[in-house]
Amino acid sequence: MDVIASLGRDVLETVGQTYETYGNILRLPANSSVIHKTKVTSFSYGQHPRNVLDLYEPEPTTPPPLAGRTRPILLYVYGGAFMFGDRILSDIPGELVYRNIASFFAGKLGYNVIIMDYRLVKQGAKYPSGGEDVDEAIGWICRHFTEEHDLFLMGHSAGGSHIATWMFAEDFQDRRNVLISGTKGPKLAGAIFLSTPLSLTPDLEALFEPYYGKANESRMKQPTSLMHGMLRQTNPSLVEKWPRILVLVSELDPESVHDAATGFKKPWSDAGGRLELKVLERHNHHSPPLSLGTQIEEEEAWGYLVGEWMKTASSDNDRRTSL
Repeated sequence: MDVIASLGRDVLETVGQTYETYGNILRLPANSSVIHKTKVTSFSYGQHPRNVLDLYEPEPTTPPPLAGRTRPILLYVYGGAFMFGDRILSDIPGELVYRNIASFFAGKLGYNVIIMDYRLVKQGAKYPSGGEDVDEAIGWICRHFTEEHDLFLMGHSAGGSHIATWMFAEDFQDRRNVLISGTKGPKLAGAIFLSTPLSLTPDLEALFEPYYGKANESRMKQPTSLMHGMLRQTNPSLVEKWPRILVLVSELDPESVHDAATGFKKPWSDAGGRLELKVLERHNHHSPPLSLGTQIEEEEAWGYLVGEWMKTASSDNDRRTSL
């Protein structure tokens, strides 16, 4: 979209115009009616008031991504610099975001989609609370979906950091190993990091200090550091069996996000992990989650890309030997 491409890379300076541009498109009656059509039910997944999730279910007539298989599950964790955000984004009127993401993956691609709230800094969140909330939500998923289902995790920006905490921090290895082995119920098939700060520049370390702590602490808790820590403690043969990872970076993301993605990919791939890195052309840091539901082919292309990637990961999941 030309207007987005003209805004530049700065995350703070681009947010207002990006929200306005996509909000106007999503509010068009032809789009908003489709977005609001998808069935949604809210559930508590933990004890904190913020431990609430929305489950979006496709129409029974919508085929699953792979014929003859149970519907896979997609857990989406939104961003907001650890300080802002709700599972329905109030900054864009009409209760359309992040319902639009669920509508796309449920209504068009046949996934059960979950959008979760989590504790923010203003509710006392501090590392590793985001990973703890993801863990609680996954626990709810395992209780709610007792049959075999492929499970995918996708997080945008800070939401991706929370997924990375759950994926790589030692705190969550017990449930993680159960989900990777998939001996019963849901089986972790893949993780998608969308415009996620996989390592932090000094300015971001200062900004995120309320969540991560001071710089010397935050450097140990960043996704790339957690990944390196896991590699040091894990048999290489197990890394090769890990679920696939897809790292998506917007073309107009800050250069630091691009550099961090590249810096994350190399050691993980060198260790035998299966990771793909792709750049979303003409998107900025904020635009991918807002572009689904616009019914514009080039805007929704990244969603179909993720859908095809998840289908491949599901097929690969059938062949992978359990841990």
